[in-house]
Amino acid sequence: MQINGTYAISFNTPFGRFDGKIELAENGGKVCGRLLDGKSDTTFEGEITGEDKFKFTVQIPTPIGKVNSVVEGGVDAEKLSARATIPFGSVDIEGRRVS
Repeated sequence: MQINGTYAISFNTPFGRFDGKIELAENGGKVCGRLLDGKSDTTFEGEITGEDKFKFTVQIPTPIGKVNSVVEGGVDAEKLSARATIPFGSVDIEGRRVS
């Protein structure tokens, strides 16, 4: 599975830029992982929705606290692309594999 790995990610929210890492692992048709930003470590579990595609719910840290987000995306070679739907709209997430 191409999904397995650690990715450096970044995206802009209405409250500022997020830079961090996301760890993804496929396990029996599910995806699990951690969202890391240097201040917090948030775990999540979701589903594999297609070849190298995923969907999960996670709390994204922001300056006003964590907000619930539904993340849908995929991995193509070394690149991660996703869209997170948050209470204030949606944000595009881009990342690259670091391990």
